[in-house]
Amino acid sequence: MLHAHVSSWIMVLVLFIVVLLLHKLGKAKGAKITHMVLRLFLLLTAITGIGMVFQYHSYSAVMVALSLKVILSLYVLFLIEKILVRTKKGTLESHYWIQFILVVATILYLGLGVLPFSFMG
Repeated sequence: MLHAHVSSWIMVLVLFIVVLLLHKLGKAKGAKITHMVLRLFLLLTAITGIGMVFQYHSYSAVMVALSLKVILSLYVLFLIEKILVRTKKGTLESHYWIQFILVVATILYLGLGVLPFSFMG
């Protein structure tokens, strides 16, 4: 489950960058199709993440960190959609990028360093 989750969020980040680049290049049709694929990977990331929560919920010592990571992960999925839609409309504000960077950094810290079932924990 862990490898599927990591693979899916890596694909989310790659597709997020691709959609942004396609919007910047004015390739609306390609951006729309890639955005739809990105949404499928967002769903896959959420499903595998929820599966991992149920798999590791018995670790009571890390439930606070795990709960925080779940909430922040759902928020970053919202931010990805918000950034892409606002980029398409031309109304993107810089505070969304600041939030995105801070939340992703926190999620990576929790997922790779704090939680015991991480790659580095």
